[in-house]
Amino acid sequence: MDGFIKRFFKSNEKRKINLIISLIAIILLISILSLVFSYCLSYSYTYAASGSSSIVIDSKTGRILYENNKDARLPMASTTKIMTALIAIENGNLDNYVKIPREAVGIEGSSIYLKEGELLTLRELLYGLMLQSGNDASIAIAINVGGSVEEFVNLMNQKVEELGLQNTHFENPNGLHNENHYTSSFDLAMITKYAYTKEIFREIVGTKNFKIPYEKYDNSETENKYRYLKNKNKILNEFEGGIGVKTGYTKDAGRCLVSAAKRDDSEVICVVLNHPDMFSDSKRYMENAFKEFPTRRLVSKGDIAGQIKIAGSNTEYHAITVENDILYPLSESEFKNIKYIYEYDKTLKAPLKSGDKVGKIKVYIENQLISEENLVTINDVNEKELMNQFQNIS
Repeated sequence: MDGFIKRFFKSNEKRKINLIISLIAIILLISILSLVFSYCLSYSYTYAASGSSSIVIDSKTGRILYENNKDARLPMASTTKIMTALIAIENGNLDNYVKIPREAVGIEGSSIYLKEGELLTLRELLYGLMLQSGNDASIAIAINVGGSVEEFVNLMNQKVEELGLQNTHFENPNGLHNENHYTSSFDLAMITKYAYTKEIFREIVGTKNFKIPYEKYDNSETENKYRYLKNKNKILNEFEGGIGVKTGYTKDAGRCLVSAAKRDDSEVICVVLNHPDMFSDSKRYMENAFKEFPTRRLVSKGDIAGQIKIAGSNTEYHAITVENDILYPLSESEFKNIKYIYEYDKTLKAPLKSGDKVGKIKVYIENQLISEENLVTINDVNEKELMNQFQNIS
């Protein structure tokens, strides 16, 4: 150090200035790196401490294709509205007009800017709910369908019980933070799987843009003729086969996303809760699921699945098929090791009609049953013609 000081004072002015600048630059660099490192540690700790969860399931069979911390109870933000839409679809008339109540105006958070007395159909409110994530739309829907927000929330929790879910409870129809309002990625995936059995739900969450015409209210006209809604879910535009579902964010819940995609016979649902990079993570999880577990068509309806004997029929063997296609997501190694077990009803006798049940086919991976389907006749099974065993007595 003494040597450095002596050299410093012996050096010319220009060299002194350069040394000072270099020293200041080093000190600034160290300070910046320390700040960045501290921020990263703090951010990582916050993310880990609050918890995160994710899952990918097959939308038809419910098979789990990927999961991380799937049963953790976490806030879900606006992904709540999946259940809100489902309850409205099952309990409301989508073509009925809803007069917007005062309680639905000026709600905190995302909005479609409803005005008291305005008229929208329940269907239009659902588009506002799922595309624009309107918290005001959620209140208008709840009051219209349930009679009150409280009664509507009761319907939401009743559906949770019907679906047999263990880690979900609702306190409101929009996902604004409440300590008793939570779900898990597994439960939310199961709710979405059930919602996807409703064609109108599929249609709404897969819509990229929608417009709602303004109606007269309070005996006046609005300046604009339409509300233009744009879906916030980037999966619809940025991921091959993207078909839904719903985004969500609050400070407490973090970034949440339920997404779905379909390619050929494969259809998956992905849920991520508290994932800062929710779109990228969801794309990666779904891409891996499509690649590693493609849905394979094991047996098709109409194809001959075997031949059986039926007592009393006019031919020895009869072709059979499956009542419905058998499709299942399988890895390559699983697909190579599947086994089929046929179980026939040995009490059957002719005649039978085409499509009559004659038994079951069960599909196993090693000792695990993964699917089963009814076996049915392809053609009518006629009785054997009997010769007249009696002669007229003269």
